[in-house]
Amino acid sequence: MQRQRMVQNQASGAAYTADYAAGAAEPQRRPSYGNQAAPPAQVVQPVVLPQAAPAPSHAGGGSGGGGGKRWRALYDYSAADDDEASFNEGDIASNVEVIDEGWINGKVERTGHSGMMPRNYFEEV
Repeated sequence: MQRQRMVQNQASGAAYTADYAAGAAEPQRRPSYGNQAAPPAQVVQPVVLPQAAPAPSHAGGGSGGGGGKRWRALYDYSAADDDEASFNEGDIASNVEVIDEGWINGKVERTGHSGMMPRNYFEEV
């Protein structure tokens, strides 16, 4: 009799337990697909979000200074690194972006050189 229950449980996918024999709730059964393959798992497709358009370029045209914020140099400065720009007192820097409390990035209109410059050497125009 026990062998018959084991064979029935194996065929149905249910595990035989002592609780089941004692009349407890029927054990959880696994789905049986017979000779058929199990249904395919759900496939999640990645979502591709549109990219923002690039910012308009201020290159070319005009007085050579471009657009954006303009700042005036209060003192002379000689670049100490390759990523810095040198300037003279009175030079105008255009397309200025504030990097942090001590540095700005922009283009010196007189020379056309771009780079980082000490913020405390400039005033906003």
